[in-house]
Amino acid sequence: MTLRLLVGVFLGTAVLSGCGEEESLQPVDPQVVSGESPLEILDRCFVDPNDQGYLGLEVFRGDVVLVLSAPVLSQGELQQELSDLLMDRAEAQGFKVVFLQDLSQALFESVALSIMRERWEPDSDPLLLVDSEGEVRKAFGLNEAATLVVTLRDRVVLDRFDGSIVKDDPAIVPAAFAR
Repeated sequence: MTLRLLVGVFLGTAVLSGCGEEESLQPVDPQVVSGESPLEILDRCFVDPNDQGYLGLEVFRGDVVLVLSAPVLSQGELQQELSDLLMDRAEAQGFKVVFLQDLSQALFESVALSIMRERWEPDSDPLLLVDSEGEVRKAFGLNEAATLVVTLRDRVVLDRFDGSIVKDDPAIVPAAFAR
């Protein structure tokens, strides 16, 4: 099923972790987010909108397309288009798709989480996770009102693309895994 992402929702409270106690994360130098080493920022617990916990070591194993964005009006249409385009290719190309929403960018977090719960089906693709503090977006140096598509293999960054570029040329995503 296609992920129906938020359009025009703004947020503001904390998500309780389903993986245990909240972890204290150290700031990550955005320049460390590319290279040959697995990203430590992904070695943590993430939660979906229903507060179900996921270990990053499991989620980001293998070939993964990570879409980093925020539940804000300016990114809603692009997120939906990316979801449709990437899911059309994911199974045939052998990668999984994970959307990670930065809740720190929204004004009313509880409203956004409620809408996410209504529109997203658990145990469906793509996987939708939330980052209540925006730690991953910050690690990638992503501007607040932007969408970034990152190709990963076992938590190692292969490539990163502006979301609008992927929308215009979705073939660049599977090509990143072929290198």
